[in-house]
Amino acid sequence: SNKTIIGNWKNPNYELIINLKPDIVITYTKWTLDAEEKLEPLGIKVVRFDFYIPSIMDREIKTLAMIIGKEKEAETLCKWMKDILNIINQRLSNLKEENKLRAYGETYITWGTVGPGAGLYDIILLSGLRPIGEFSISYPKVSAEWVIKENPDIIIKAITADPLIIKESDYENILNDIKQRLNLTNAVEQNKIVIIPNDLLYKPCYPIAILHIAKIAYPDRFSDIDINIYLKQYLSFLGLEYKGLWYYPITYSS
Repeated sequence: SNKTIIGNWKNPNYELIINLKPDIVITYTKWTLDAEEKLEPLGIKVVRFDFYIPSIMDREIKTLAMIIGKEKEAETLCKWMKDILNIINQRLSNLKEENKLRAYGETYITWGTVGPGAGLYDIILLSGLRPIGEFSISYPKVSAEWVIKENPDIIIKAITADPLIIKESDYENILNDIKQRLNLTNAVEQNKIVIIPNDLLYKPCYPIAILHIAKIAYPDRFSDIDINIYLKQYLSFLGLEYKGLWYYPITYSS
């Protein structure tokens, strides 16, 4: 609470950043594109990472680890991620393309969906699902009519809520909103709706999000998997207590 607020990820206050005299500034690859121009002439190195795209997460973790001298910890974390992904890949290895469920992924914006380049798009594919639409941009906007016409088998909703603060009733309110908007879809009829905070989707713990989605989509293939085991491992790695509501539904139906 006593830290200087220097703006946000999209609109930083460069004057305040300069006054703090950091050695490096870490920012996203697609935003704050003037950061180098503003900071590097003053000797402040700008380093760009995303940490929300599964295909490059491993590389970014190891690169950051080299910068801060945490290579051993990075190797441990990346191995943990790979082990979970291997479990998922093994369980889905014989799933034919025509048998994959069709998924509607929605960002925190209502009717905001995803295409190539979006982290949630990659997560949908890694979960053994087929997106209901193919787009040329990462974050297209669609309509209720379009989604209902495409009739997804499963819905994945990303939210910005803090897993340590959100209550089960908050999840249920989001669930009820989705059911009202998309009550004519197979996903609602079959109760295959997944709600996941960004803190689980777009962090090194993203394999847990994939495992949760896959378990909802294909319960017979993951019936013996306890996702909380992996969540506890991740939080322990960070030195954090196991608490909070990190995904919904909280329990699984057969």
